[in-house]
Amino acid sequence: MKFSFGFFVLIAARAFICVKAQDLSSSLDSDLITVPVTEIRDGIGYVAGIRSTKDGTNFCAGALIGPSHVITRTDCMLNNIRWVSLGSNSSMGDKDGGQQIKVVALLVHPNNTQYHNDFLILELEKATTIKPVILDKAKSIVKSGMIGCRLGWNDTTAEAVHSRYLQSVEVQLVSNKLCSSELSIDKTNLCSRGVSATRSCMGDKGGAVIVKKKKRDVLVGLVSGNKGCGKAGGMSVYSRISSARHWIDRVINKYCVAQSKQ
Repeated sequence: MKFSFGFFVLIAARAFICVKAQDLSSSLDSDLITVPVTEIRDGIGYVAGIRSTKDGTNFCAGALIGPSHVITRTDCMLNNIRWVSLGSNSSMGDKDGGQQIKVVALLVHPNNTQYHNDFLILELEKATTIKPVILDKAKSIVKSGMIGCRLGWNDTTAEAVHSRYLQSVEVQLVSNKLCSSELSIDKTNLCSRGVSATRSCMGDKGGAVIVKKKKRDVLVGLVSGNKGCGKAGGMSVYSRISSARHWIDRVINKYCVAQSKQ
């Protein structure tokens, strides 16, 4: 489904910086593990802040996946999505560098439900010069225990206090089998667990989950939901990028073909 402002039509950089997490391989049920959050002052180009006005405050995060497209979660549509801020570490205003670009259309994954295929692509008014993040391949396997990095303007409690600057924290991913013992998930989901103060909260919605592959940042997930925001021992649930890779490619390629014909 595609929403353009005024009408709608139905249709089918920079390396990240993480805090080193403790080894969770034998202590995934622990409520005592804590990991600090790293504040990033230089910004990461492909990390997008989503807001209602050009100089407003981000209410969601996302990731640049093409010169004119940002991916985030569908729940962000509950707010008035009008602008994205790219390449800035700040959660508000337009004085800290970066590029602020208007959003002209919203595209929802055709198989989206309340808990699955939680993907929303924002089409930008113009192309950016910032380099997009690399997308995980379709059918790619994210192994349990793999270390990832979550990026966003997260609050680490349920108090809804957003950080002024971009935050980074290391997470350890777990198997869908383990995650499904607590939550209703499917192959479109990805989970992490066991690190206090790293459960995804309001400022993380739609935020990028990155892993290093061949020394490159690869987008494997988007922050989707959690069990107990900011509480120890809960699961964080992400939307699995590999499960939507074919749809993402179709959206981006369709836009590029249309542009080349103009």
